[in-house]
Amino acid sequence: MLITLTDGADPKIAASGAEVDSGKSGSRRFVLEAGRTFALSMSLYYKVAQQQVGDVTVYSYFFAFYDAQGQALLQTSVEAMQVYNEKFGPYRHKTLTAVQGDFNDGMEFSGFYFISRDYFNLYHGDPKNYLVIIAAHETAHQWWFDSVGDNQALEPWLDEAFATYSERIYYETVHPDLVKWWWTIAISSFKRRAS
Repeated sequence: MLITLTDGADPKIAASGAEVDSGKSGSRRFVLEAGRTFALSMSLYYKVAQQQVGDVTVYSYFFAFYDAQGQALLQTSVEAMQVYNEKFGPYRHKTLTAVQGDFNDGMEFSGFYFISRDYFNLYHGDPKNYLVIIAAHETAHQWWFDSVGDNQALEPWLDEAFATYSERIYYETVHPDLVKWWWTIAISSFKRRAS
């Protein structure tokens, strides 16, 4: 994807693919190979944190006043990627980009996901929190939605079930003392409402 910027604007661009030299002044180019979707989000106000996991760069894009949450988003995405690489096989892209969104819940794309600012607002500094649960969940979609290719529109029960089970694997591996808490929040609370 080639983006041409005008009027001297220089937004930060969160994208599914890695940024490469466009060869043109005023243009930026992003490349994603073997993806199912391509997403981007632009803002003049994004803050960005990043970390390497092997040959993959993980990015967290977030807004001012959300530094702790942006770092937690990055840390959870990195930890989840490490766990899922070991359990499900290697991640298949060169970047993973997590972006603070302005809508409820999360949404996955190839090499990219949004997570609601509502989860940022609820974050209180530890992994016993929806920001961490949803970050682990959306990262898991990179294996199920993107690599396996399940159908999020026609079979959402399958798509979401794999990602929800992956949350448990994340907590068992990274925060084993919180698995019971995760079960209560993610599973038991919904069973009570469905009864």
